[in-house]
Amino acid sequence: MFDGIILSVKWLLVIALMAAAAITGAVALVSVLVGSGLIPAQLLVVFALIAMGLFVFLYVFTNKVNRKMKVMDALVNSISDVIVVKDFDGNFVYCNQSVADLYQCQPSEMVGKNDYYFTGNKEQCDFFTQSAQNIMRCFKSEEVIESSTDVNTGEIRHFKSLKIPFYDHSHELNILIFAKDITDIIELKEQSERNKHRLEHVLEVSDEGLWEWDAQTGDIYHNQKWAEICGIDQMLDFEQFEQCIVEEDKHIVYSAIDRLMEKKEPYNIEFRITHTNGDVVWIWDRAKVSEFDQDGNAKVIVGIVLDITEEKKNQDKVYQLAYYDPLTGLKNRAHLLNDIKANLMLNQKRGTFAALFFLDLDRFKLLNDNYGHSMGDCLLSGVAERLSSVQMLGGTVARFGGDEFVIILPNLDQDQQMAYQQAKRYAQRLIDVIGHPFDLYCPVQDTKVNYAISTSVGGVIFQYGLPEAQLLQSADMAVYRAKKAGGNRAVVFDTKMQNEMRTQTHFHHGIKEALQQRQFCLYLQPIVDTRYNIIGAEALIRWQHPTMGLIEPDQFMPIVEESNWGVALGEYVLSLVCEQLECWQQNRETQHLSLSINLSAKQLWQNKFTEQILSIISNYQFDRSKLTIEVTESVLIQDIDDACDKLSQLKSYGMRISLDDFGTGYSSLNYLRLLPVDELKVDKSFISDLSSDEQVYQLVKAIIELAKHFKIDTVIEGVETAEQLVRLQKHKIHRYQGHYFHKPVPIEQFSLVLDVE
Repeated sequence: MFDGIILSVKWLLVIALMAAAAITGAVALVSVLVGSGLIPAQLLVVFALIAMGLFVFLYVFTNKVNRKMKVMDALVNSISDVIVVKDFDGNFVYCNQSVADLYQCQPSEMVGKNDYYFTGNKEQCDFFTQSAQNIMRCFKSEEVIESSTDVNTGEIRHFKSLKIPFYDHSHELNILIFAKDITDIIELKEQSERNKHRLEHVLEVSDEGLWEWDAQTGDIYHNQKWAEICGIDQMLDFEQFEQCIVEEDKHIVYSAIDRLMEKKEPYNIEFRITHTNGDVVWIWDRAKVSEFDQDGNAKVIVGIVLDITEEKKNQDKVYQLAYYDPLTGLKNRAHLLNDIKANLMLNQKRGTFAALFFLDLDRFKLLNDNYGHSMGDCLLSGVAERLSSVQMLGGTVARFGGDEFVIILPNLDQDQQMAYQQAKRYAQRLIDVIGHPFDLYCPVQDTKVNYAISTSVGGVIFQYGLPEAQLLQSADMAVYRAKKAGGNRAVVFDTKMQNEMRTQTHFHHGIKEALQQRQFCLYLQPIVDTRYNIIGAEALIRWQHPTMGLIEPDQFMPIVEESNWGVALGEYVLSLVCEQLECWQQNRETQHLSLSINLSAKQLWQNKFTEQILSIISNYQFDRSKLTIEVTESVLIQDIDDACDKLSQLKSYGMRISLDDFGTGYSSLNYLRLLPVDELKVDKSFISDLSSDEQVYQLVKAIIELAKHFKIDTVIEGVETAEQLVRLQKHKIHRYQGHYFHKPVPIEQFSLVLDVE
């Protein structure tokens, strides 16, 4: 492009020189002819012929040049870059269409004028002129980046220019300028810099540490937050960081790095390091390969670390609250169920039997009545210590609730009769160890008591293939028989007691018929707000048996869950609930009411769970936000990711999700973060001891605060007394449920409860 412009200038010079030469030659020829003696008329003819020839030559030559100049001019004007020629004073000599478009005029209008005429910016014009003059004086081409500001519009544009000095045909200094508009590039670069600084500021206040590892050189780079988390001011290589990793966790890091390097799999791991101050720090480390070498090997790895020590501590607290009894430190009911499952699997593997014992202290209420609940707590702690002292290797000692304890005795004989005898001997040992008097001291009352108490023990031996609920129920029946016989004795499950279990079998076979004949019915227990107004209810299933009367769910639901009828019953109940909601929606006075329904494990884990739920709901017209789906913690643990997906789908259709019986199972803080939960229902087992047990009260407070932290509503179940309510009112609780407000009533009578209110 530059050569084309210079060539055009040269063509102009050639034309001028040839014209001058032709005229000079003609004048010389005329002088010769005059001296030759030709008459004037003859001279005139000769001169005319010479002039005519010269004119023809110049005409033909000029046309060729003009055609080339037009082509060059069209070419130059079609170029999007700016092309100008200026004289020494900064006036435009030539401009292409691109610069004319910038100044919103024609190229011919710019000739003889300077930049000031078009931009109104004299200071800028003087700067451009002085810069061009310096280049012309040095007579050396120069490439510069300049900005142009139009004072009329305020627009600023940036150009990358090549400035070439040259002499014109009059031997006057001119300058040829080629300029490319790089405004978009400059603005993009400035935006990138702003983003970079913004990111740097964000990282300064972020809790996350960033790191980069050159896997081929071993060099590690990191930000200041990483150094604070790990306690390393300046780290040179991976080996230095490796020394900080807690020995037991190194395999986690090594395995993750191996997968990252070999399979290019990003990792997401948690492990412990030892800070330079001696503290053990839990970190959450996520990394991926960001750059590969030419052979496809990992070259640069980038990652983010986060100090999760406090979260781990909170998880430990939640785990302790969920799985251990706060008074005795023993395992609680949730942990016990897991241990029963583990023993069932172990028995199946080894072919051995195990035993489960239910202990119920005799006349424990007398101690509480005579010395108060604090002294009763001291006795429970003492009983826990003694039971732990006779715990067998691999066994379990758990507090089931109140003054009830459960013990698992593993590794009994493979012969059922031998195992039965071993279980009876151990049961007697439990009675003996509890039978020795307790020296109790209650610091709250500053009272010492020597107190003797007995216990009733019910046991069952088992191998595998039995539901956990059935084992506990059998042991509970055994301890009931022991108490009925006067207490201070042991009854181990035998064939006679099996006959009593036939009733449960009868339930099992009667479920199908009950569904077909619509024997299952709904009771509604009202849920109230902070002003004790009824805002909804929980739907509770009952079995109106034709011969046995009204049967509570705790008698048949464990059997339903183990059968193939759990899904069908759940869908039947959902239909009744939807029908009731549709009815309420048609009445202005009941439009605000909502209904909660419990979701069973069988329902949640069926293949087409979401489709089945939505299919039923689609048959009814009501506000979907009035339907709350309750699911227990123990159900979710089986597959938290699948549960999240399914519950999220329900929530996307407007339904509310409630985490039921919170505190009786185990949910990590991460689970609460992942689950689409709208509310937590604090289990009634906590509320029953709320007034008498300060530790239980603190536990409930912790759960309420936990819900607030995750912005989740709280529902308190099992409020039975005014004293419980008074303690709960100190905290921001959204809803209450319990006999203190309303007992469950048949669905047909719920309108009467509303009328009374």
